[in-house]
Amino acid sequence: MKNRILFVLLVILLLGYTFLEYSKIKDKDLLYDKKVAASQHLERIFQQVKIYRLEIDGRIDTSIDINETGIVGPRYTYITTTLGSLESKRTTTNPHIAAMVVQMMVEAGLRKGDTVAVNASGSFPALNLAVIAAAEVLELDVLLISSIGSSTYGANDPRLTYLDMEQRLLEDGFINTSSIAYSYGGADDIGKDMDQKLLEEIGKRHQDKSFIYIKDYDENINERLKIYYTHDPNIALFINIGGNIVGLGKKDLGYGLENGYINPKLKLNYNDIGLAGNFLSRGIGVINLLDIKDLATEYGIQIDPIPIPNIAVEEIYFRYHYNRSIGILLLLIGGSGVLYYGHIHRCEIKKKLGYIKKQES
Repeated sequence: MKNRILFVLLVILLLGYTFLEYSKIKDKDLLYDKKVAASQHLERIFQQVKIYRLEIDGRIDTSIDINETGIVGPRYTYITTTLGSLESKRTTTNPHIAAMVVQMMVEAGLRKGDTVAVNASGSFPALNLAVIAAAEVLELDVLLISSIGSSTYGANDPRLTYLDMEQRLLEDGFINTSSIAYSYGGADDIGKDMDQKLLEEIGKRHQDKSFIYIKDYDENINERLKIYYTHDPNIALFINIGGNIVGLGKKDLGYGLENGYINPKLKLNYNDIGLAGNFLSRGIGVINLLDIKDLATEYGIQIDPIPIPNIAVEEIYFRYHYNRSIGILLLLIGGSGVLYYGHIHRCEIKKKLGYIKKQES
């Protein structure tokens, strides 16, 4: 009897749970408007970068840049630093990435007018621009220090580096944010693994910005902190893009940092983790944008999509909630079933005890 009751109860609950899952209600996320605005802003930025690319080359290599975004660079040039993942680089060209950054910024507690310090990377020009798009929609102030060098498939075309993209977008009115300083990047952050004459030529195009060329690692970090805090002593958040040594340190420890938003209240050991560790030690939150495929999966964004989805169709823009009535009904059924089963079990125990007493008497 008891086993039959348990079986029937289990079947009812399983069917009910299945129905509950399939009857979930899909609503716009609370940040829907901001996310859409940021993604649209980034989409316009990408469209303009594509124009710059076509002006330079006249064509886009579709064997690499399948969606013809113009923001995916070549495999190798004289300012290429290390190997990069083509799949990851193409994933960042999805404008929905800006919606992800908006969500992270809000999760970090940022408000209109807050200042964000950013360590940008030439390896991820699309991510740099996604951060700018999200920050501008949320009306945040951005202090951005970038680098020229890039891993494969990033902004490693010497004719159109990340700084060049940024400068032209600023001049053409597509963004209001630009780098306050830059370095060569690459080995030891001084471009030891790149063509020095070529780096100098690129630097001449950006003489309006502070140039960081410091061989000593600790002095380099301190100089960057000085630049950030000279511009604004009240930095609310630090964003690290990519995996260069100034952002995550010279040791592998930095690569163990959590992806996405990192709460400084976790009180972990942040020594030797570059700028990210320095800000966390000061009690300032960090957004770490490194493992792009992992972040895309977590936030419901397609990895390396072909073609790129339309704005406001991916999971990042929506939230799901269960039908409350069905949930309550399942709880009542489950609770009633447990009580009924317990009642039968107690009755059987009483019968057994009564039988034992009769036998003893």
